[in-house]
Amino acid sequence: MLGMLMPWYRQVSSILFAPAQLLSLFPLAVDTALIVDVGHSETTVMAVYGGTPIISSFVAVPAAAAAVHTFVLPVTFSVMSSQEVVLTRLR
Repeated sequence: MLGMLMPWYRQVSSILFAPAQLLSLFPLAVDTALIVDVGHSETTVMAVYGGTPIISSFVAVPAAAAAVHTFVLPVTFSVMSSQEVVLTRLR
């Protein structure tokens, strides 16, 4: 629907609908890459060859930043508390 309305509303000559993974290659000026997108709840991997996403190579894995966060957070707090103990003893 949006693709049909935009040319008449703003007199747009063309519209490009592209996957978000492909858009990450434009600033790098490359047309072939393996794109790894690590989100909060899942990690996606897709190959792009010659500027064309290879849809059959798309893989989504439910391990992502949330799993890292739950592992690193307790370790970070334990390190911070041991540093505070050392700083308190130095004073």
